[in-house]
Amino acid sequence: MATRTTTRSEILEARRLLSAVPPLAGARDADLAYDASGTLHLAFYDAAAHDLRYASRSPAGDWSEALVVDASSADVGAQVSLAVDAAGRPGLAYRDVANADLKYAHLGEGGAWIVQTVEAHRRADTGVLPSLAFDASNKPVISYYRPTGRRLRLATVARGKWRVRNLARVGGPEHAASGLAVNPETGAVGVAYERGNGAVRYSEVSHGKVRTKVVDRLQAAGARPSIAFDSEGHPAFSYYDVADADVKLARRDDAGWSVSLVADTDGRGAGSTLLVDPRSDAIEVVFRDPGGVTSVASGTLEAVSFEVRSLSGAGTRADDEAAEPVVVRDPTGHTLVAAFAGGATGIVSTLPPVAGLTALGVSTDSVELGWSDAAASENGYEVQRSDDGGLTFETTATLDEGATTARFTDLVEAHAYAFRVVTCDAAGNRAISAPLLVTTLPAAATGVSAHALGGGRVEVTWHDNSTGEDGYVIERRAGGADAAWSHLATLDADTTRYVDETIAGAAFGYRVVALRGGDRNPGTSVAAVAVSASAPPPAPPPAPARLAAPGAPTATPVSASKLHLSWADNSSAEAGYQVQWCVDGKPFRTYRTLGANATQITVKGLAGGSTYRFRVRARAGSTGAKADSAFATTPEFSVAPAAPTDLSAVALGDGGKIDLHWTDPRNNRARGFKIDRSSDGETFAEVASVSAGVTQFVDDGLTPSTSYVYRVAAVGDWGTTDYSNVAIESGADLSPTGVDVRVVSQTRVDVAWQDNCPRETEYVVRYSDGSRTLELTRPANSTSATLTGLAPGVDYTVQVVARLAGGEEWASSTATSVMLIAPANLSVSVGDAEGNNLSSAVTLTWTDPNTGEGGYVVERSEDGGRTFSFLDAVGAGASTYTDATVPEDTTYVYRVYAYNTNGVGAVSAGVPNVPATWLHAPGSLEATPAGPWQIDLRWVDNSGAETQYKIAMSSDGQVYYEIGAVDSRDEMAFAVHEDMFGQPLTPGATYWFKVMAVNGDNASGWSEPGSATTPV
Repeated sequence: MATRTTTRSEILEARRLLSAVPPLAGARDADLAYDASGTLHLAFYDAAAHDLRYASRSPAGDWSEALVVDASSADVGAQVSLAVDAAGRPGLAYRDVANADLKYAHLGEGGAWIVQTVEAHRRADTGVLPSLAFDASNKPVISYYRPTGRRLRLATVARGKWRVRNLARVGGPEHAASGLAVNPETGAVGVAYERGNGAVRYSEVSHGKVRTKVVDRLQAAGARPSIAFDSEGHPAFSYYDVADADVKLARRDDAGWSVSLVADTDGRGAGSTLLVDPRSDAIEVVFRDPGGVTSVASGTLEAVSFEVRSLSGAGTRADDEAAEPVVVRDPTGHTLVAAFAGGATGIVSTLPPVAGLTALGVSTDSVELGWSDAAASENGYEVQRSDDGGLTFETTATLDEGATTARFTDLVEAHAYAFRVVTCDAAGNRAISAPLLVTTLPAAATGVSAHALGGGRVEVTWHDNSTGEDGYVIERRAGGADAAWSHLATLDADTTRYVDETIAGAAFGYRVVALRGGDRNPGTSVAAVAVSASAPPPAPPPAPARLAAPGAPTATPVSASKLHLSWADNSSAEAGYQVQWCVDGKPFRTYRTLGANATQITVKGLAGGSTYRFRVRARAGSTGAKADSAFATTPEFSVAPAAPTDLSAVALGDGGKIDLHWTDPRNNRARGFKIDRSSDGETFAEVASVSAGVTQFVDDGLTPSTSYVYRVAAVGDWGTTDYSNVAIESGADLSPTGVDVRVVSQTRVDVAWQDNCPRETEYVVRYSDGSRTLELTRPANSTSATLTGLAPGVDYTVQVVARLAGGEEWASSTATSVMLIAPANLSVSVGDAEGNNLSSAVTLTWTDPNTGEGGYVVERSEDGGRTFSFLDAVGAGASTYTDATVPEDTTYVYRVYAYNTNGVGAVSAGVPNVPATWLHAPGSLEATPAGPWQIDLRWVDNSGAETQYKIAMSSDGQVYYEIGAVDSRDEMAFAVHEDMFGQPLTPGATYWFKVMAVNGDNASGWSEPGSATTPV
């Protein structure tokens, strides 16, 4: 948890360090940076003049005049980002709002500003919230947001020209901010940003490759990350969790990414800035606190808690006129927090932490610390101790200014402590050092005694006084107190006895040393003993007989990286066999352990350019009746280094460049590859060499329309291998093929293709709606991409491009997709929409998922779904259709798809009408009395598919009971002699009847009723 310090003495007072700056009445969007000499550079947007301006302050404190850098349009210079290159020259990235451009300006050697347009996009805005840094080759790098396509983009300089690439599709302007920094250890470019799905991501760009990791997921937009690297080149960035109103810190170490809470801001944490001290990895995070006041959270990258202090002074409160704070660290380690509002420029300075915190002395119960004073204005120190390894700290000593040591006593033996020093000044500034982990020594062993056991043996015993030792070391000396101690044995923790079997007739001294980590506590307890010569040591027990050694192993090569090793099994009692190998003269190590009776093994993973020896021995079991056999060893042999393979040469552009690519044989002790070229196929000359692991080279400056031949050889400590295959310049088509476009939703398309290019640096998917063309970048070797944010109903053309490092491209043929998707939830029911015509109609219903469709086409299959034909079309927005042309007792299969003027969408799955349409019901039912005890029924057959008729009877015309059935092949007549319950008909009673046509599980509805009254 973050702890907040609220005492009055810890409120930092602002100092007006920029009082000599020319008037900044319209200053806004300012940025600051120091160079190595201590010069402070200031760039700002003049909101009154709508231009970009620059001033600098010398190490002596003198300010230059604020000069205009760019006034080339009606509104230019907003959202400026300032960085200083290795030569101390400032660079500026900023927006030209009037022209919707991203610009870059740098101070030339002659003192004049040079302005360049990085990206121009006149139909829409670009260059939003740029972040500038300089890479390892001192070239500018800019990350920024382009609203068109909602892309986070990265601009770099190659061969004197700006190159722009997409990093990610991030969403709307609330996701526009990114943090950019260059790794000082590797030169990789690190970018932290937030995507529209709430994913907080870190992308690392190195040698044209982009690697991305999702670090956190947020519920609301507005992370606005700030990034820095620690002393070991690990990235870290602070950001704002809008939903939880928290400032967070994400950090990557060797174990991966972790996220910590810096402070709960109660909704005012946007715009945090992270600063990392490269000397100690101490950090400061500057942000707005719940009261709108700028605050500083101090701690370390490993900390789980941070000390938070509020700043007071000009420009530190967030009101309607104040801008977000601008934060920079000066060369002395002070952190400057500036605010530019209405011309009132306030800067707050914080202290640097102490340097070189170390342990001067450590015992079982005390630790003495020492450090160097890194601040010139401190008035004292707080020394803090953590008993839980650095999770929580407590102030245990307060020291005056100038102090450089502190001593802690009454500590626990063999315990891990963490210490840190807090530098304080009169203004209430506090700088916290990185923690120092110290473990006290274990308590020394006491009561050490030694006595002869006879036979040249000595027993050493002692008291174990430590609860945290890692073990004990037994040391021995021969002779008096001036003799040197020598190591005798290392024992486990909690051991209190050791037997030394030594020679007779000498006097020995023993001491016991307690261990904790790498620290030793020998104590002062020493025991001496004389070993009598009259008691010769007993003869050692006979060593167990060794197993018979295997026969000399034979190594037979199988391939360049594999061999077959075999030997004779000469033992009848081994528990197994141990196979060891020695590579390039290094110590033998176990390759594999096999079971009993094994006589062979296939060894894999051999590397060209290495020498190998193998040895095999029989291993004894755990009974001790036998000992391991001696090793049987092969002679040393070498694996010849392999030549490169699969060399290919492809002409780029007009033939002035040829791209070479080969397969690395991965030889051991390789140094690289040499590349030879020939114009006649006979005489070759070396044209280049590359480092080990590199498998691609572009030979440029060639003569167009000239044929060239190449070969490549590997070079290493062992010399030069044979050459690869000879490659002749080829105009091979490396374009992607098999481009497949699948519409997933009206705004999403999945694209797949076949990767035919062995050397692309990235794939670019270009898609166009006819009026604009957009791009999506995918890593090398990709075979799929997802396009989102598309317009419903629009016709898109899609093309996939393989792009090389030099900018050359191979493009696929175009594929077309119409942003219409298949209707969902199609169902088919018997009858029309009102539930009638059950014998001649079916009704289709579906969910209309589209916008922009012209209508829907209904197709019908009369062969169970094997073939379909057009049935009808309905208008846009329709979701139902009735087919009134279905015969009785029939099942058809139906499907539906959307269409518009651009084309047709995907077709729904076929759905049958189940059950089939009903049979036609019988008609003209007549009931005629044939006396008091019989009624004759007759009806008309309306169905051509029935197999029988069912007859139902009722005594009240309401409730009917089934009383019989007749075969459809018989006459359409039925004689009734009994009522529904099997009783004779009643004279003078009225009865009602209905008839139904039936065919297996299918049936008609009941006929209209007929009635008759028996005579009395």
